[in-house]
Amino acid sequence: MPWIRQLRSSASLYGFIVVLPLVFWQVESQQLNYVNGYWSTSISKASHLLFLIAPICAACGAWEGHRAKTAKVHEGAPARSALRIAVNSLLPVFAVGVAGMVLAVVLLLPGSQFPFLSTITLLPAMWLVSILGYSFAGYVLGISLPNALALPLAIAVSYVVMAYPPAMEPFWLRHLTGGGINNCCTVNQTLDLRAITTPMLVLGTVVLACLLLIHLGRRLLTLVVALALISGGILGGVLMVRSMTAIPAVDRSDSRCEGNAPQLCLWPEQEVKRQEILESATSAYRALQAAGLHPATTLSTSGSPSPSIRLSMDDRTPAGEMPLTIATGMLTHNLPECVKNGSYPGGEAYKPLQAWLSLTGGMSTQELSHAGMAPDALALADSVRKLPVQDQLRWYTYNLASTHNCSTVPLLEAKAPSTAQTKAAQTKAARTKAVQAKEVQ
Repeated sequence: MPWIRQLRSSASLYGFIVVLPLVFWQVESQQLNYVNGYWSTSISKASHLLFLIAPICAACGAWEGHRAKTAKVHEGAPARSALRIAVNSLLPVFAVGVAGMVLAVVLLLPGSQFPFLSTITLLPAMWLVSILGYSFAGYVLGISLPNALALPLAIAVSYVVMAYPPAMEPFWLRHLTGGGINNCCTVNQTLDLRAITTPMLVLGTVVLACLLLIHLGRRLLTLVVALALISGGILGGVLMVRSMTAIPAVDRSDSRCEGNAPQLCLWPEQEVKRQEILESATSAYRALQAAGLHPATTLSTSGSPSPSIRLSMDDRTPAGEMPLTIATGMLTHNLPECVKNGSYPGGEAYKPLQAWLSLTGGMSTQELSHAGMAPDALALADSVRKLPVQDQLRWYTYNLASTHNCSTVPLLEAKAPSTAQTKAAQTKAARTKAVQAKEVQ
């Protein structure tokens, strides 16, 4: 049958009409298009659309199976094998599923450099195996059950399998079907390979089982072998992902460092803005040095090598906010144990310290306010900036030490602490750091 005629007579045409608006609606309503310009984040968000596309493929597959059963094409002595008939019937269904995922990728396209050597390049293969698995499973239901039962069962089961595990515990349940992928990745992470290979294994065995049932018929022995195949795939998948956390991400290791004092380490997709970032970062860095501070000589988006100031930034971060970005990195550290108990007075000092460092690094009060800095923290930092330089440094040193321990109450007014207060706070902070270091070891 010509392709156009086959498409017009296929249920996939109606599936395509449903897929298009659903993909548009889901991207907009769930704000999936808010990504940070990083390919792994963008493409991972596209996986979220599988929970809509999989049931549609399963339903279309069930309808095609029902048509084949009603037409009795598998009976008698057909000119084509049962497998060939099934594949030809399902080609438009595969096309609908692929078109839906391509549309999702286009809507979420970040426009930055594509990470060719990243695990994210394998994600479309997982999507394809998922589309094949649900389409073939729907087809087998269509040729095995009455249409009044096969169609709603295909939709319900595929939707439950895709939509519910991500909201359940243990966390490894979501990784069996790829339901956790849309939570990946921050700019310093890439997708864990197991999050891709596990759904491919599970749904790959579903495809094999369906092909076996279509080719050999639905005899008892064939059914037992098919169920054994699927069970083996699920068991293998559980063994692969049972130690994974909710977010299937691993740290990236592809940042590149250049320069000296400061040395700047960026991700590949940030290289195009290296000169712009370097100029802004160098200006802020030297302003902090001129104020008597001694920041680490490396500014890094990955947080390594150590010691370095971690730059939490992406393609949306304006160069003018570099002092705020550096300030945030200078204040980032492991929190003391008291945070778990809800008693952490040093937490009150973060925003004022962040504001003071940003102002010292060259940002204006207007720029900080526009960036979302709390007005009270900004007002305090602005007042501290009017003190003599040495008093400002003592205020900063004391309050920074308060963020490292549980018993130092921060100084939230524009005056310098005494030398004794500062030394006491630093001693407590040093003890807390030593305890944390022993716990890590």
